[in-house]
Amino acid sequence: MANFKISYELLKEWENLKTKKGLIVYSNIPQDKGGETVLGVARKKNPNLSIWQEVDKLKKEYGTHDLILLSNKILENENITKVVEYFFENNYWKKLKCNIVKHQDFASNLFLLGVNAGPKIAIMVGQRACNIIADGIIGKQTIASWKTAGDNECKKFTTIEIEHYKSLIVKDKSQEVFWRGWLNRANAV
Repeated sequence: MANFKISYELLKEWENLKTKKGLIVYSNIPQDKGGETVLGVARKKNPNLSIWQEVDKLKKEYGTHDLILLSNKILENENITKVVEYFFENNYWKKLKCNIVKHQDFASNLFLLGVNAGPKIAIMVGQRACNIIADGIIGKQTIASWKTAGDNECKKFTTIEIEHYKSLIVKDKSQEVFWRGWLNRANAV
């Protein structure tokens, strides 16, 4: 079966910005519909997650002018990092049934897209990649298809994922700022 830790390491690579000076795990980009984001968790979508109290304390103490310093303080805080890992495992990995998928890359694709675009989009892309009805519901047929998914389904998943990102830009040109990152992310697995 696919391994959460492997997919979670991939997620951390895509949700955190590596710079020459260090790792940045905090962002607040105006065009990002999720708003303020820490370790890949969007505040607007998850306002009640317990990490925000800790993050607000750190922002108050260290400010947001030095994102490397703030990021280091966030990474040192186990009340944040452990909650975030638990959050992703339970709200995405398990919800998307990645734990029943045998092919690691297919599970990683589902997981990464689920985090970035939402579980329903990831489910539908996964279903389309497996040539089954894309209803966004994980039923018996979806589970059976995901258990046997392989390299071909991974390639199809990536193609369909890229189509999804293109459609977002067509609907809202302000999202074009994310295109390169989305494309790199889709092709990473």
